[in-house]
This record gives sequence, structure tokens and C-alpha cells, in this order.
Amino acid sequence: MILQREKVKVIAGIRSKMAEFDLSESDIFGGAKPASGSKKPKMIRYYDPKRGIKWAGRGRKPPEFEELSQEELDRFRLDTPVPADAL
Repeated sequence: MILQREKVKVIAGIRSKMAEFDLSESDIFGGAKPASGSKKPKMIRYYDPKRGIKWAGRGRKPPEFEELSQEELDRFRLDTPVPADAL
């Protein structure tokens, strides 16, 4: 119980100082952190420009790529992967 009262006093003191010096959470803890789910942009490794089909080479293939052999699929492989939003 004593610990809880101490926490309340400390938090009140911190809030008071933040208001006094016009500080925000980002001033104290740094800029906004990306959401836990956000990562590097998805890199596209396969692209069919005629149909606009993109695939990163991971996970399920798009239906249009499922029936292709590896040789046929390699025709759509990009030399250098590019971010998904660049295509």
C-alpha cells in the first residue's frame, strides 16, 4: 500500500514538471515508435507489368502465378527487389 501511495506522488510530480516545462511524452521518451506490426516495406521480387501482378516471393503465390513452372515464374523475377509502393 505504501508503494502505491509513493507511485501516485511520483507520477503527480512528473506530471507537474511536464506541465511546468511544457514537455510531452515524445520529449521524454523520444519520437513516436512505429507500431509493433510495422516493418520494412515489402520488397517485390516478381512482377508482371502487363497484368500488374506483384509478389514478394514469400507466402502464397498470386493465383495467376500458381500454375507457372519455376522457369516461367523466373521470367517475372526482378533483377533487384523493389519496395511494393514503387511499382
